[in-house]
Amino acid sequence: MPSATQDPDKVRRGIIVTFIVGPLLIALSVWALLTGGSGTVSCGGKTMSPGDTCETMIYGIIPTGARSYDTERTIDHLAPWGLAALGLLSVASASRRLVRLRRENAESASP
Repeated sequence: MPSATQDPDKVRRGIIVTFIVGPLLIALSVWALLTGGSGTVSCGGKTMSPGDTCETMIYGIIPTGARSYDTERTIDHLAPWGLAALGLLSVASASRRLVRLRRENAESASP
């Protein structure tokens, strides 16, 4: 429940932004799932082959770890589903906040 100190205009703007961002994330994930990508697994813009390892670095000098070809392939296949889940959660959250805001407005308008 929003606190009494929250600005209703900020809450409305947040709801509007969330209703825009959520469907965009869902559309992006649907597009990624339908196009299926190129079918290749890449690391840093370079195509990987089975048995390759992807070395990740921060600022190009600090090693952060290595991932196998299979791990990179899994990430490539799961990313669109993660975007879809994030978009759905975003829309659900905005819907819940909108319903709560309307209830509060109705309660404050009634005598």
